[in-house]
Amino acid sequence: MAVPRYGPSSSTAEVTHGGMNANLDEEPVVTSKLDYEVELGVVIGTTVPRFTSASDAQKYIGGYTVIHDVSARDLQLEANGGQWLLGKCGDGYGAMGPVITTLDEFTKDKDDKFAGAGNLHLECRLTQKDGDGKAMTVQSSSTSQLVFSTPQIVSYLSKFMTLYPGDVIATGTPPGVGCFRKPDPLWLKDGDEVECEIEGIGTLRNVVETVENSPEESNEVTEASVPPPTVKGPPSQTDNSTPQKQRLKNSVAVVTGGARGLGYGIALRLALEGAAVVALIDMKQDELDVAATQLEKELQQSLGNNNVTPPFGRVGRTFYGLSCDVTDTQKVTDTLAHVAATLSPNNRIDILVQAAGVVGQTNLLTHQVQPDNFDFVMDVNVKGIFNGCKAVLPFMVEQNYGRIVNIASIAGKEGNAGMLAYSTSKAAVIGLTKTIGKEYATQGITCNCVAPAVVRTEMVANMPPEQVTYMTDKIPMKRCGKVEEIAALVAYIASEDAGFTTGFCWDATGGRSVY
Repeated sequence: MAVPRYGPSSSTAEVTHGGMNANLDEEPVVTSKLDYEVELGVVIGTTVPRFTSASDAQKYIGGYTVIHDVSARDLQLEANGGQWLLGKCGDGYGAMGPVITTLDEFTKDKDDKFAGAGNLHLECRLTQKDGDGKAMTVQSSSTSQLVFSTPQIVSYLSKFMTLYPGDVIATGTPPGVGCFRKPDPLWLKDGDEVECEIEGIGTLRNVVETVENSPEESNEVTEASVPPPTVKGPPSQTDNSTPQKQRLKNSVAVVTGGARGLGYGIALRLALEGAAVVALIDMKQDELDVAATQLEKELQQSLGNNNVTPPFGRVGRTFYGLSCDVTDTQKVTDTLAHVAATLSPNNRIDILVQAAGVVGQTNLLTHQVQPDNFDFVMDVNVKGIFNGCKAVLPFMVEQNYGRIVNIASIAGKEGNAGMLAYSTSKAAVIGLTKTIGKEYATQGITCNCVAPAVVRTEMVANMPPEQVTYMTDKIPMKRCGKVEEIAALVAYIASEDAGFTTGFCWDATGGRSVY
């Protein structure tokens, strides 16, 4: 953590920068009032829609981390009449770590109004370079003293902005360190070490260093003596949010179950890959409207200023929400006809991804399963898939091209105890997919399915924890799949690149299924 090269003209003088338009001192100097504190960091896991309620906010929290909040109080409270942000902008002033602990380590109760952070102990310790070498506890408190719970904070911020995966919110801290210590403030000095610890996450350590070189000299030393860090991850360093090529350019796609979960993530990926129109099908029009609006924003943010040529040379909406019960054969037929006639610029439907599905009652032995619940699951998961295929195939036959991707499950291949109806329905989807793939193989149409293991979606979040644990224990990677991972696979299967594969069940199971 480097001390900023600006501040009072000496280590004891007051800040004398003058009026609001005055420049900072030309002489590179060091702040004399460096403050510090530990804060809980809320890590956003999935995109938070605007105006999210506190009761719904927990499902968007990915986990927590430790933040070492540092402030140059003289710049913040005194310079140019007090410039709050200036005192927050030094290098290393928002150090985070040592890890991100996922939310399920704190709570598995989706109704927990504190999202697992109701009473986490936090502590800040200071070891002074010119002291006795022993760590001094300067702050010992708990997140129970937060004015607002973490879901309330997320909800409040969503009124003003869209929060995206990877965003981190600093929650504030109880007083007691730095300038708030009584009777006298205790500022950080060169060589001091600060330890910030939060229960369930770990300890973050930082040492204060005064940079003696000028900015130019410092850069030269850094480049000459410090080797570049080892870059971890794929060589492309992509995050799957912005594909490297537009494989689906000008395509017209339909995604069932598109208002949330896998369907939502797949719809975004198809558009990022170049799809001109993505029709979202789900049950509730209000949820579809929210999803379509949010997807438009995420699409524009992901594409940025990449100068991507608008599909068909036009600029306009990409996502459209259409309410439809997939179990209603005639309604599905009418809805897809509407897509081709009204939304499609060329009366085509190129891609159908069917992600609509239900789990039904779980943790039941076969003799405990209620027939009406079994029928309901089969109706949505099997008949719904059949209805979509039956309605879209005439368009694909006419245009001699099409891609159908049905979302099955590893439960359809191996069976999950306690999930009879769901496992049976997904096995049926795999069989249906294989049949259609063979029937239309000579007409430019492929029909494949994806069999994921458990994926972190809202549907999974609503499962009993013991059921989720039962499934993740079987995965060699020991984690749930990510929506983005499944969406990337679906985008490939829906592209021309996958033209020689049909009737196939693609696995996405973290190593659980290798056949």
